[in-house]
Amino acid sequence: AFLYPDHDLSVDATFPGFDKIADNNASIVMKLSYGDSDILLTGDAESPLEQYLISAYGEALDVDVLHVGHHGSNSSSVQPFLNAVTPEHAVISVGKENDYGHPTLRVLRRLERAGARVWRTDEDGDVTALVYPQDIIISSERL
Repeated sequence: AFLYPDHDLSVDATFPGFDKIADNNASIVMKLSYGDSDILLTGDAESPLEQYLISAYGEALDVDVLHVGHHGSNSSSVQPFLNAVTPEHAVISVGKENDYGHPTLRVLRRLERAGARVWRTDEDGDVTALVYPQDIIISSERL
């Protein structure tokens, strides 16, 4: 299911509740479900979009796997969002030795406190998720 954008961005490119153009918060957010298995893909979503998703979808955000927003930037994966999502696995798509310092230590600690097993493309290489109705098996080039 596509969770966001939930309005026509060509007509209104602002983020709900804000006057400025949505930029990273115009990212497509999708929840993939197969049987009891759920994955949330958040693109470059930042805190305002995460807060909006909590208010719009609440408990429906609870998933097994979270594709971490904005490459693990400090502007994403805020604690209230992680409390709603409660991921068992968190995948961070990030370039090795990137100039932005992603993922940030703060986000890694939040994911750790949430109990998620963190998979990072800069350290683990390609990350693969095999999705079955009752289970998701994640592996990487390193494991």
